[in-house]
Amino acid sequence: MESVMLCPACDAVFSGTEAGEEVTCPSCSHAPCSFASHINQGTRKIWMDIEAGPRWKRNKKIHRSLAHELRKDSDLTQDINQMVDGMFVLFREFDSDELFPRYREDYARTTGKRSLLHAPKKRSSFSTRRERKSKKRTMQTSKYSKREKLRKKNRTATKRGAVRGALYEGAFKKILDSTPDASRCLETIESPRGERCRPDGWYDLHGLLNIPIEFKTIGSGMFQVNNMRKMLEQSRKQGLIAHYSNLQKTVDENDGVSLLIVCCPRDRTYANFLIDSRIEGKLSHLRGVKSKKRKRRERNKLSDTLSRDNSA
Repeated sequence: MESVMLCPACDAVFSGTEAGEEVTCPSCSHAPCSFASHINQGTRKIWMDIEAGPRWKRNKKIHRSLAHELRKDSDLTQDINQMVDGMFVLFREFDSDELFPRYREDYARTTGKRSLLHAPKKRSSFSTRRERKSKKRTMQTSKYSKREKLRKKNRTATKRGAVRGALYEGAFKKILDSTPDASRCLETIESPRGERCRPDGWYDLHGLLNIPIEFKTIGSGMFQVNNMRKMLEQSRKQGLIAHYSNLQKTVDENDGVSLLIVCCPRDRTYANFLIDSRIEGKLSHLRGVKSKKRKRRERNKLSDTLSRDNSA
């Protein structure tokens, strides 16, 4: 049975009959290639029309919210800011029909893991006939309960967000090909601890500092720090894996530098964050866990209180 395959190196789409790990791209000879799934043309057209709208603007407000938690390196930060600004200028210069992909990676078939979006539904069982009849009457009077409506709405939003992310991630990788000192990430990196990740791209600083780049999209009105916890955690993890894999030779122990780029296509705003160990306190706060600094401050305050009580 023939399957549609997608090359992560050159975005070529071709037919293949072998397993995803064994297929070689006929255009660039890259291996392995991924299984592909078609992106709905109507949905693709919607985002093409949005991309033809106003120009992109940098979201300075959210960057100020994390200013004290990002890496302190003014020269590197300035270089990366200029690079990211140039990338979003290219978003406007490229033809959106050529920029947005028509196929995306079929994650479930490629990895063998079932997506949460398509997880099987759990049907509740009722012990008595009366309960089953009561449930049937409820379903007849109301097609969906409030919980079911909310669940259906969340599934729809998740699916739309996944398609949006696939379109802009594919466009972002094409722009990486035209960006100096940046490239796509084609292989999964693994640390000696056994942790693995595959960033969207790399920023190469003279071969001494390879910074993993993660590109994310976010919904309209959601561009806030509280909604970015998982994005920040993922980028932080990528920086640590790159550090322990000896890809960052100029970084101190436990720093692990990474770059997170987030954009909101509907609001036409974007921001980038250069992340290292300084983000740990913010992540603890977003998880609802007290940071080490706060715990130490509370211990000192408690010890001062006890010492004053003893002296009194």
